[in-house]
Amino acid sequence: MSHAKLKLLMIWVMWLVLVLIPVYSNGQSVTMDPMTLEKALTPIQSLESIAQLMSQNIRFVEDRALFQDEDYWQSPEELWKRKAGDCEDFAVFTQFVLRKINIGSDIVSVYGIRGYAHTVVVFKQDGLYNVFNDGRLYMLRAKSLEDVLSHIHPDWTWASTAERRGTRGWSTKKIHNPASPQNASSVNSFADFFPI
Repeated sequence: MSHAKLKLLMIWVMWLVLVLIPVYSNGQSVTMDPMTLEKALTPIQSLESIAQLMSQNIRFVEDRALFQDEDYWQSPEELWKRKAGDCEDFAVFTQFVLRKINIGSDIVSVYGIRGYAHTVVVFKQDGLYNVFNDGRLYMLRAKSLEDVLSHIHPDWTWASTAERRGTRGWSTKKIHNPASPQNASSVNSFADFFPI
């Protein structure tokens, strides 16, 4: 086979792998089309436009309903394709979009008594903390991360910055509530987090 034909064959195989073969996640077919997501993000220039994009395009649906799984963290592309996800999916997507407009942020999972667990995105602007919660923007202008967490759930016992690895969330740093009489060891909500 000539070099030109081999090169053409390699291009065709790459096109086949990247365009025609769907990506499977938990038995559900998701055809990746990053151009669609990229096109949607083109006009994004402000925090308000991020919130508007999510409120108009993505609905909240629990993982059990989508995947028949307790916990599945979708990639931004998967969430955009499905147009549905839970708090972790909103957080991963929000952080992805914030990076596109050069705003640093942290995914933070908050835990409390009686099994409370919720994930948001926290970012700083002008030295003060603000939050995206399930796609909604809250300009809290809090002086500390602990103040933000108390706004999200007044009875929080601990929290963790997190990141998506594969289809799960991974704890990167634990944060204890100094005002809480309970500590992380007494809360049974850490099932799907694997500490580093």
